[in-house]
Amino acid sequence: MEFIRRRIPVVLQFLNKILVLASLSLNHRRVDWLDQALGLAPRQRVSDRLKERMVDLAAEMFSPRAAKVLRSWAPGVRAMTLWKQGQRVGEQERQRAKEKQALAFARGEMSPGERQGRELAVKADGLWVPARREQEGDLRHVEIKRAVAYEGRTETGRLEGRKVVAGVRAPEDFWEQTVAMFGQTWDWSAVRRRWPGSDGAGWL
Repeated sequence: MEFIRRRIPVVLQFLNKILVLASLSLNHRRVDWLDQALGLAPRQRVSDRLKERMVDLAAEMFSPRAAKVLRSWAPGVRAMTLWKQGQRVGEQERQRAKEKQALAFARGEMSPGERQGRELAVKADGLWVPARREQEGDLRHVEIKRAVAYEGRTETGRLEGRKVVAGVRAPEDFWEQTVAMFGQTWDWSAVRRRWPGSDGAGWL
């Protein structure tokens, strides 16, 4: 069964080549039947579900290790492919955070979140990690800023309603985007008490 499961992607690739040879020419455009059947965009090499798995694993481990794990059920996945996918998703999230920040702080528009918590704890800290240096003079390390908001603790000690925002943005941008992102979960007008906490970093 394991052998058959590993061969399925190869068989599908071979079948797709056969279908491509028999594809229709409509307005001088090639039609890939198997891609259409699988719901893939033209020339899309990675399915949406595989992209989700790539991002999930990339958040937990380094790209080479994550790629090795993925290859156990998706042969052909490379570390660089996984890294590039993480970069694309990261850029999309950065743009989304900027849009939320502009709506809230430049235009004064913020839709209240659904949760009506009256008390909210917000803890923030930073973590320094080695940076990817592309040219001489780039920083050797970069600080990842992180903010965690929650309403309290359960009887077992777990954080209730936990939400996390993280990034490497400038302090002012980080906090404005954090307020905007948390505002998608909580209605700030309903919060009566806020419990801040930090590790004492300068940007806090």
